[in-house]
Parts: sequence; structure tokens; C-alpha cells
Amino acid sequence: DLATGTARRWKNGRERDRLTTPAPVLDTLGAIYFIRTLPLEVGKSFTFSVQSGNRVYPMQVAVLERRMVKTAIGKVEAFVVEPRFADGGLFSAKGKSVIWVTTEPPHTLLRISSELPFGSLVASVTEVERPWPGVLESERGSGGGAAQNGSQTR
Repeated sequence: DLATGTARRWKNGRERDRLTTPAPVLDTLGAIYFIRTLPLEVGKSFTFSVQSGNRVYPMQVAVLERRMVKTAIGKVEAFVVEPRFADGGLFSAKGKSVIWVTTEPPHTLLRISSELPFGSLVASVTEVERPWPGVLESERGSGGGAAQNGSQTR
């Protein structure tokens, strides 16, 4: 609730917790996608608020380097980004997490590796599917209709 600066956590249809949150606040997965919208450059760092569990933490994100990486979709130039919570949370300072995203917008997520309290996680892209071109060409947006070139949009 932006007006009151609170977030509510639910489980099995019942409210579990209310958290005081600064606006804006993201969840951990949303933070990964938010990173893709930032003006990424080697040496830059960013800080924003992320809710993990029943707490809100400042997440610090550093763009460490730019490098070529081999992926299932080919060799791609990527930014190597390190997200870290200042204190606690899924990406805590105790473990290390690294995210690789393409250098070109929309900074497609290529790989994520993370040392977590219960083990480690590595996920890599296997395929990238761009939006159907007809959707992008439509005068009416993604709501459907015919594009100027006669193709159908959905």
C-alpha cells in the first residue's frame, strides 16, 4: 500500500505479516528484472529496496565487467553484475551471486549463479523468444488487430 508505506505478506489466503516499506520496493525476482532496466555500464553501482522474507533490505548492484560468454544461444557480449544485500536476504553478503545480462537492451538475462544458505543455484538461458513481430507493428498495441503490413496481431 503506497499510501501507508506497508506491504502485506499472505500464506494460504491469510495475512501473515505487515512490513513497513519505503517506496518503491521490489521482491527478489522483481529486482532481477529491474536490473535489466538500469543504464548498465562497467563501474556503475545502484542501490534500491528489496523485500525478502519478512524484511526490507537495501540491495546494492555493481556492474563488474563486460565480457564475451558462451551460451546455448551462442557467444554473447554480457555485463557481469553482482547483486548484494547489505544485510541478510537471499543475496546476502555471506554468499556470492552473479548475474550475466546482454550488453544490448533489453539486457536479456543469460545466466545467474548464487551461493545460498541451503546450497547453490546456477541457471542459464537455453532459448530466447522475442515478441511476435506483428504485436510490435500494430497501430493498436498488443490488444490485437491488423498491422499495416496485413499480418494479424494478438
